[in-house]
Amino acid sequence: MVGDEHMLKAHVHTDDPGVVLSHAVTLGALSEVEINDMHQQTKERDARLRSAGRPTGTVAVAVVAGEGNKQLFRTLGVHAVVDGGQSMNPSAAQLLEAIDGLGADQVVVLPNNGNVILTAEQAAGMSDRHVAVVPAGSIPAGLAAMVAFDGAADAADNARAMEAALIGVRSAEITHAVRDSELDGVVVAQGQVIGLVDGTLVAAGDDLLAVFKAVVEEFASRQPEIVTVLTALNGSQVSVAELEASARAACPNAEIEFHIGGQPLYPILASAE
Repeated sequence: MVGDEHMLKAHVHTDDPGVVLSHAVTLGALSEVEINDMHQQTKERDARLRSAGRPTGTVAVAVVAGEGNKQLFRTLGVHAVVDGGQSMNPSAAQLLEAIDGLGADQVVVLPNNGNVILTAEQAAGMSDRHVAVVPAGSIPAGLAAMVAFDGAADAADNARAMEAALIGVRSAEITHAVRDSELDGVVVAQGQVIGLVDGTLVAAGDDLLAVFKAVVEEFASRQPEIVTVLTALNGSQVSVAELEASARAACPNAEIEFHIGGQPLYPILASAE
């Protein structure tokens, strides 16, 4: 959104334009409304690339776990997704196959896991293409980086823009402790819910909602503009509505986005920008 107090130009992605327009007319007069079907544009682009036999510009490869998360990355322009996540890291050979399989000369790779960054760099070194690795350490961070992706720019320029987008992004993981331990001075019992922000334990307990609240309150300490939450609740007694209410209470001035990520092992992944 750009403009001033008198006039704004807004660019919105939505599957239901009518909802956006109905809300917008309650805020002021509308003019120069343009609606494009990006799903159709994507199909037409893919058809052009298939007919040409070789992608043009830069393509993106991402390591992602969870069907919902994979779809989010594809929506943002990722051309190839490699299965991977905590305890299921892909090999350099798998990444190389994805990189070379696209047939493009310029490739950006998003590891989306701290344990995969080195493997991605090894795969990049094994390819004869121009490959840039963007060191996103989590799936939410990778999504933030993909917003800056520009298929018309080369891999190096994309990497610079995407790494700049990562500056200031905070990542959180909420999972269950696999054993009794002491982490960051806190005693944690096996099976307890634990919440980590940028690798530091901020909360532990038996209540998922309480741990999530502690995580978003930690986010709120730096006044984020956007909070993104990826869920895999799998029958948890906590509802998305309760989580969203907690997030909005902690970060009332932030844009809050919830998506069903479907990632294994982590009921919640989140980021703050």
